Amino acid sequence: MDPPFEAAAFALQPGQLSAVIQGANGYHIIQLLERDPARAIPADQLTSQRQKAFTDWLASRRSSQDVKLQMSQPARDWILSRIGIRP
Repeated sequence: MDPPFEAAAFALQPGQLSAVIQGANGYHIIQLLERDPARAIPADQLTSQRQKAFTDWLASRRSSQDVKLQMSQPARDWILSRIGIRP
């Protein structure tokens, strides 16, 4: 599927119509009739969806101001001594 077509299709809720989407095969309007939650996702798609979810989560955490490094005092002392900050 074309990325714009796929993005529009998966953004819809059952019963909704999409706006006009231009893809490689022309223009499309998508109507989502229903979703089947019991439908199995192929293994390759599941792997790529998991990887994308993790990448998105990691990017959001890296851009967050709340990221803190937590380690024990002995570990912190060891690291600081290895980089030459503490003897």
